[in-house]
Amino acid sequence: IDNELTAMLHALRKVRNKATHEDYGSIEDCKNYLPVTHSIATWFYGVYGDYDFQPASFEMPKLEYTRIVTEAEKKAIAEKEDLQEKKTIRVVTTVEYLLK
Repeated sequence: IDNELTAMLHALRKVRNKATHEDYGSIEDCKNYLPVTHSIATWFYGVYGDYDFQPASFEMPKLEYTRIVTEAEKKAIAEKEDLQEKKTIRVVTTVEYLLK
């Protein structure tokens, strides 16, 4: 493989390791490395797959993502809602007592 492909593979490996081992995530890095990944995949398929392969040009996908809520966050949300409900009950009870 040539130096350009070696550099792309090395850069992709480094950012992947950072994401995997350091819990790193960056939308900008994704935007930067998706075209690199497309180029590598296109090269690989052209060399080891179909020699007549005509790759499509890269198109950046629309940015749509869903945030994953962890179990700890779910528990914290439930506790906050429970606390808010208890405060509301306490206020209503106090007001009812004072109105008697």
